[in-house]
Amino acid sequence: MFWHSSAHIMGEAIERLYGGHLCYGPPIENGFYYDVFMCGCSPNTDQNELSSVSTSHFNSIETSMKSICNEKQPFERLELTKDELIEMFSYNQFKVRILKEKIKEDRTTVYRCGTLIDLCRGPHVRHTGNVKALKVTKVSILLYYKENYFISTDANVCNKTQTIITLVLILFLSLHLRPNVALINAFPLLLCYSMRIVCLFFQY
Repeated sequence: MFWHSSAHIMGEAIERLYGGHLCYGPPIENGFYYDVFMCGCSPNTDQNELSSVSTSHFNSIETSMKSICNEKQPFERLELTKDELIEMFSYNQFKVRILKEKIKEDRTTVYRCGTLIDLCRGPHVRHTGNVKALKVTKVSILLYYKENYFISTDANVCNKTQTIITLVLILFLSLHLRPNVALINAFPLLLCYSMRIVCLFFQY
């Protein structure tokens, strides 16, 4: 419960600072994380900073999280219809996908703390002030897929590069491990990724 509530606090902080679109933010065994699409929506930072988060942002995120904890924001459970939530999260393609593909019931729950409202079944601590200590320790990159393609059309250059790198690695490993049958074994994957490159270059 403690880690779960801490994840919501970090989600609110990232929305405040960078206008990121939140996806999944679960607790894990030794902490928590939040998948965030840095969409460049925040007026608080310059455009170069909005495409990604690095270790240089950790202090700002922690400061914002501690401020949220000091505000002692209550965690409020709300129940809404699926259609209401799809409309509410219409700006966030990731939440809309979760609602359409993962939520089977006509109604489901969200939790609110401060400015953050997120899909959640709970439970949570009573308020954000119950979280007394926190630390941002790691940042990583997530590749998010939709129907076998990268979901973000704003990252086409990155997507093309990642796909080409994957193609080269498959060929290299095949040739290195079994050179006599490498091309035969690798052909289906090579064909798949070649088609993906074509789709990415021509905007699907």
